[in-house]
Amino acid sequence: MFLFVREVCLQLGCRPFQVGSQLLGVGRTGGRTGGQIRQQLLDPGQRPRHRPVLLAEPADDRIRRTPGAHRRTADLHRQGAARALVIPVRPGPGARHDGAMSELPRIAPADRVDDARLARVLREAGAPGVLEALAERLSPTDLQTLLLAAYRRRAAAVTPGRLLEQYERNRFTAPSAHAPADLARLEVLVHERLADQGFAGVALSPVCPLGTNSAVATVGQNKVLTTVRNTEVVADATNVLALECAVRRRELLRASARSRQQVRLGATHRVVRAQLFDGPGMAAHFQLLALCTAGRDEGSFRFETAALAGQIGLHLDLLDRVRALGPLASKLRVTVTDLTAGQHRAALRERVVDSLAEAHPGTAFGFDDERARGRGYYTGACFEIRATTPRGTELSLGDGGFTPWTADLLSNAKERLLISGLGLELLWGQFRATAG
Repeated sequence: MFLFVREVCLQLGCRPFQVGSQLLGVGRTGGRTGGQIRQQLLDPGQRPRHRPVLLAEPADDRIRRTPGAHRRTADLHRQGAARALVIPVRPGPGARHDGAMSELPRIAPADRVDDARLARVLREAGAPGVLEALAERLSPTDLQTLLLAAYRRRAAAVTPGRLLEQYERNRFTAPSAHAPADLARLEVLVHERLADQGFAGVALSPVCPLGTNSAVATVGQNKVLTTVRNTEVVADATNVLALECAVRRRELLRASARSRQQVRLGATHRVVRAQLFDGPGMAAHFQLLALCTAGRDEGSFRFETAALAGQIGLHLDLLDRVRALGPLASKLRVTVTDLTAGQHRAALRERVVDSLAEAHPGTAFGFDDERARGRGYYTGACFEIRATTPRGTELSLGDGGFTPWTADLLSNAKERLLISGLGLELLWGQFRATAG
């Protein structure tokens, strides 16, 4: 990543040099109290002006750096120097996503160079300190400007032959193996069932804010396709639906502070996952049905059990209706896991497992107390839907559970959220009798 920074420095007629913590003023607050810092960050009118910090040494050696002095770009131009790359520095602490104040992170060298590949890149870049500058010192807009310039130059060097080679080799750019007309019919059926079950359909943007997965769902950023415009390609539609649920629940709470009105949203979306998958029907991008049910704690696990029964019932109804299009998911099996050490097992059995078993006599229901996957990600309870393909292979088709995302987003411990997903492309590709 940092080769382009060196390239920018060289093309600007500058020599890269180390950006040290003293020059950047990492973590310094200038003697201000926490309350003063908080007020400055919350009140844009009271925020200090950005201090420019030189990232590249001017080519004209007559202009020297003096300890503790920060020359502005205009001054350098007036003295006949080459253009310099300037980093605006925000003094003192920054704001976490929850609004609390914390000192800008001091990243230890062992954490900064977390693997051999990153160590090699930093070494070959020849510009120590660039990682801290890009990650901690550049504003999002300035970082975007720099990345756009770098990739504009790289794109200009791409030849038609190289472009074709990349298209054929890049796993992110390969088209889906399924006919779009088939997937479109499946999508129409899904949205008909969503409307019948009281879920509002949402057509999501292909991208979402940077950190949607890591800040809310605590998923590593390396598993997400990050863009140079401070966004990321949607890797899990439930994360984005959770943001929309939070927006809509906030409006309800503004009208009534104890509103129990639920927000039920559904979306079919082609998500992109950066991690490598190994299994039948697995690809870097695929069509997914995502559901979110948001509301307020109603006591006695009533919201949770009703939301579980509603979403599981919708998935099962869809799997039954989709048979008319070709996919045949047989030997359906739904397992529920109580993540409260048995505290709500009786409620889950009566209001979810037994209730759904009566409504769907052809499906097997039960508890999975040994489930390890999803613990720490889900809270309260979670579920999984498994089915057998026409070739006799049992696959996981759907999964869901409760998360604290809307509670965190709204800073309200009473907020509840159930999310779930169903693999539509997996369903179409693996559960048809004619599937390859």
